[in-house]
Amino acid sequence: MIRLFFFLIIANLAFAAEKNVIENLEGKVFINKVSATKGSPVKSGDEIATGPNSRATVLYQDEAYQLRQNTVFVLPSEIQKESTSKLLAGAVLGAFTPGKPRQMKLGGNATLSIRGTGIYAEVDPKGIVHYCLCYGKSNLSTHDHSIDLDTKSKFHKDLIVLQDGTIRTPKFTERKLDHTSRQNIELEKKLDRPSPFGGGYRDFMAFFEWTL
Repeated sequence: MIRLFFFLIIANLAFAAEKNVIENLEGKVFINKVSATKGSPVKSGDEIATGPNSRATVLYQDEAYQLRQNTVFVLPSEIQKESTSKLLAGAVLGAFTPGKPRQMKLGGNATLSIRGTGIYAEVDPKGIVHYCLCYGKSNLSTHDHSIDLDTKSKFHKDLIVLQDGTIRTPKFTERKLDHTSRQNIELEKKLDRPSPFGGGYRDFMAFFEWTL
């Protein structure tokens, strides 16, 4: 009985360790400026960067992040009370733990508050933030603006944050259609969670790689 108890503890620790890794990558990926490979471990506060034509999928605790090319992303610091991650440059698709509050700094002037939400965010070379709430609820704020979003009526709602902190709906030519519902579903699968879209029509349409 005692041996079984210790075996279960070791197995749980091994499983937990596997959840804090570079799950997959293409091209050049760096952890704290050191070259990473598939399976490289990550920890609280690590800076993960991707090069041109590169990407990485990162599993951290019960969350998953897909980093696109030319991205600099800092994992949440467990030392900080609000457990904040940072998207300094580039783009990330994220799937977050249901019921667990998180914050993410987007560029230099926007803060995202989330709880069990799927998002896509991009900080372009001019410092403009492109944000999409794919499913769930979130609050996006700057020094003098704040907007609450939810997807009860429609999935994939996007906003843009200008350099002066203004938050508004993007014009058609400003929209960043760089992710799909299918990618959201696949990211949740990496965490052994079901489709966030609840099955039915939206899941069927997601097979066609459309953003809904």
